[in-house]
Amino acid sequence: MNNAFEYIISIGKNTVFEDGMNTEFSRQLIEFINKYQNKALECISDYIFTENIADSEIKGEIFRWLGHIEDEKTYLKRLEILGKGLLNCKSILERDGAYLGLSYLYDPKAIVYLNEAIQKETNDSLKYDIQYLITELNARN
Repeated sequence: MNNAFEYIISIGKNTVFEDGMNTEFSRQLIEFINKYQNKALECISDYIFTENIADSEIKGEIFRWLGHIEDEKTYLKRLEILGKGLLNCKSILERDGAYLGLSYLYDPKAIVYLNEAIQKETNDSLKYDIQYLITELNARN
């Protein structure tokens, strides 16, 4: 399983990412998660939160796609990874990716992460986006 994920990361290193565009990287990532479910998410979480050499652009893209996947079996783990990313990642690319992933989920369960993140966020644009999503989700709740 780790070799499969390493292969996906190698694809990511040679990919130009554009918002909303499917790539070989995104297709392989989704296939990996669909095949290995929460075990895949543990591997991804280890990469995101423990790999000091991990590429911020790749991590941001992973976060975005975690929000796009529609799978109840992995939903709570994906929500947790996205929330943790928004709260703990140092790179704006990573936090923005985590925010986008949470916005794609569009779930009031994310409010707990968003409320904490807005208190910590230093980037004004991302802070505005987080506040907007909180308002939207509260209206939905």
